[in-house]
Amino acid sequence: MPEQTAEQRFGPTSGVITGWAGVVLATLVGVGVAVEDPSVTGFGVAALVLALGVLAWCFLLRPRVLIRGEQLVLRNAFTDQLIPLCAVEDIVVRQTTVVATDDGVYRGIGVGRPLRKIIKERAGERRAHGAERATPQRTSLDTAEVPDFMIEQVLARKAHAAGSAEEPPHLEYAVPELVLLAVLLLLFLLLAVL
Repeated sequence: MPEQTAEQRFGPTSGVITGWAGVVLATLVGVGVAVEDPSVTGFGVAALVLALGVLAWCFLLRPRVLIRGEQLVLRNAFTDQLIPLCAVEDIVVRQTTVVATDDGVYRGIGVGRPLRKIIKERAGERRAHGAERATPQRTSLDTAEVPDFMIEQVLARKAHAAGSAEEPPHLEYAVPELVLLAVLLLLFLLLAVL
């Protein structure tokens, strides 16, 4: 089925506006400082400000959950946790996404629920005393519904995934972001000692 092989992306569910504001502001300030003060100090400050922009990208915009082929990818600030869909035993979204497999528990910070919503849901569950709640029909997907829709998609794709995982969950590093951050921080440190 073609819809089963397409990549699906979810998140980030919070911090997007702050993240983009941080990246844009850091870029404008960093470039502005370097242009206005083309000295060792100016370039050092520009490198530090640009490193802060990279951190804003890594912590607020990069995290997300992806369903890629028969893999679930929990993308965090500096790492990607790749989990075969058929290995997923349980998936829960609270403030972070938590995926349980036979090999362990994995967390992703990209898709989450606000704490106030979690508290409200728990209070509603206590009042319902186990009564079955009707599932609302979706006409459009807003940020609050992303966690539920993501769980539905993971479970649906898991049902169509191959029976056993060829390789266990594994970790990959965000090499471009780590290299850029290291270069900017190293540049800042070198210019600070000059």
